[in-house]
Amino acid sequence: MIYTVSDHFKRLLMEVHSIPASKIRVTPNAIDPERFKIRNCVFSRKALGINHEKVICTTGAFVHWYGLGFLLDSISDLLKTEDLHLLLVGDGPARSEIESKAKAQGLMQHITFTGFVTSEIVPHYLFLADIVVIPDSNAHGSPMKLFESMAMGKPIVAVDDGPIRAVLEHGRDGLLFPPKNQEAFRKELLRVLKDRELGRRLGEAARSKVFARYTWVENPRAVLSDFHHVRA
Repeated sequence: MIYTVSDHFKRLLMEVHSIPASKIRVTPNAIDPERFKIRNCVFSRKALGINHEKVICTTGAFVHWYGLGFLLDSISDLLKTEDLHLLLVGDGPARSEIESKAKAQGLMQHITFTGFVTSEIVPHYLFLADIVVIPDSNAHGSPMKLFESMAMGKPIVAVDDGPIRAVLEHGRDGLLFPPKNQEAFRKELLRVLKDRELGRRLGEAARSKVFARYTWVENPRAVLSDFHHVRA
């Protein structure tokens, strides 16, 4: 049996290497549940200089396929007119471009750039967020940021890309929007910003799902089940 993280790679294995579908299992990424049982955050919004009522957060590498430029263009007016703060957790080659864009749009007082942080500290930043956004992704990956945000019980507004759609169900445990569609993204973001109960329900459903299905206990269990089935 071959294990891969997405349907995209499964299709490549089938088409390029002629491997039967029955020999390939798609096993998305997962989390260690113990890392996400946080009761006391190691820092506060005040310590980070965040004074706005609600915090929108995104995490991960600052690379072009995660759509940070799209994110700024989509919500620049909301950051200026609403009591919102954008928490950007991570670093990477696109950071200077994003900082320049934020300065040009007069948004720096509404944005916190954390720089690189270790994986152990990511849940603490997520703890401070009201909403997590995944503005863009790619067809082949299985973004850890998705599972980490779910594990922290945060409402997620994410691009409707294959690997994300395979995990989140729109309206049940997340809100999805078509790729690069600013109007649709803003619509879903405003839904959860204005409806606290919706955000609570989405976050709780996401947390329940990831703890039940996407952990580093469940993934090895599936591998062992396949192994025992083959031996039998």
